[in-house]
Amino acid sequence: MKHKRHGRGQSLIMVTLMLVPMLGIVSLVTDIGWAYFQQRAAQAAADAAALGAVRVAVLDSGGSVSCGADSVVCSSSYTCPSPLPSPTTSNLQDGCYFAKDNGFAVTAGGSQNVVMSSGTQANAPNGLNVVYWATASVTESVPQGFSRVLGYKTLSVSAVSTAGVLRGGGGACVSILDPTGISVTFSGSAGIHSSCGIDIKSNNADSVLWSGSPSITATGGAGVFMAGGCLPNCGIISPSPTEVAQSAITDPLASLPTPTPSSTYQDASGPVVLSGSQTVTLNPGTYEYGITASGGTITMNPGLYILEGGITLSGSTSISGTGVTIYSPSSGITMSGTGSIDITAPTSGTYSGIAFYEGRSNTSGATLSGGSNVNVTGAFYAPDATLTFSGGSNVQALNIGLVVKNVVFSGNTYIEQSALDGLGGGGGGIALIQ
Repeated sequence: MKHKRHGRGQSLIMVTLMLVPMLGIVSLVTDIGWAYFQQRAAQAAADAAALGAVRVAVLDSGGSVSCGADSVVCSSSYTCPSPLPSPTTSNLQDGCYFAKDNGFAVTAGGSQNVVMSSGTQANAPNGLNVVYWATASVTESVPQGFSRVLGYKTLSVSAVSTAGVLRGGGGACVSILDPTGISVTFSGSAGIHSSCGIDIKSNNADSVLWSGSPSITATGGAGVFMAGGCLPNCGIISPSPTEVAQSAITDPLASLPTPTPSSTYQDASGPVVLSGSQTVTLNPGTYEYGITASGGTITMNPGLYILEGGITLSGSTSISGTGVTIYSPSSGITMSGTGSIDITAPTSGTYSGIAFYEGRSNTSGATLSGGSNVNVTGAFYAPDATLTFSGGSNVQALNIGLVVKNVVFSGNTYIEQSALDGLGGGGGGIALIQ
């Protein structure tokens, strides 16, 4: 019996000794679980703050985002104040309110803090392919409960989120996609200006080859991003190009749908061929033979034109159309001569902002030339083809975005690419990117 009572005493002592570490472990698990919950809340607040700041920037600016305009702020660091101002005076302050509305109220010198930063592609983190971005960093010191007995008074949680206006959502950009060759060739005094960045993907040491007095300029805080170099040098580029990895440069219109040809042809009665002073008005649809003209006047009603035989214009041919997208699945797009070219892309729908579209894997060359009578508003998308500009005027610029494999300029061709809202319909837009 004595031995039996002694055994019970030992069990009681062992249980008592184990109780303290067991309670400590349970309390630590409880506090870590609560901290994990708070970290999830912090991430939600960071996501909301970053997205909110970018959305307000786009809404306030009407889609063409630039630093310092329309209460849009570019800042390396902005600490959300307490109390928050009302009304707000910048999109970053709106981001602070989004964090607060998601359960992360800023406390002056207290346990919660929100720091915002923002900018354009010129200073985008990790070379992100964006027009404008905002980052929210949130931190919180979470008071500990049971685990305080183990010496853990607080536990820090943090979350970071970056949102941006993606290429294709905020406007047309200039993207030259050849991975290895000479991407841009200049002669004469040609120029490219872009308000939402210029990307040159080729890693060739001579990815930009030039003679004469050309220029490549990014405006409005945008940047020029290159994986390669220039011959004889990159002095024609302003601001000085930023070297990035090829992987940082992608096709901004990769998600643009491929048009589906109709089984009913608009040219079922015969090819569209013009010369002299002939005139014709065309309706959207599928054209088996395409369009060929050495003279005359072509008027295109609004809509999508699928030209299986491509389009070739020369001589004194004039062509015009508003709300028009010209798609060539496997043939070339050649517009040259002394006539006028006046094409404006649609402003809504799937192919919003797209004036010309050569199919993916279509390597047929494309040409736009004809002196100062060329007026194109929209994007030229030919991801696997070379686009050639010749002639032109350095006074009257083409308001055209470029997403092509290579581009060749000669003469005085001048592109003033301003942001074209809604490029690619549902493509691009605002999204969390980090």
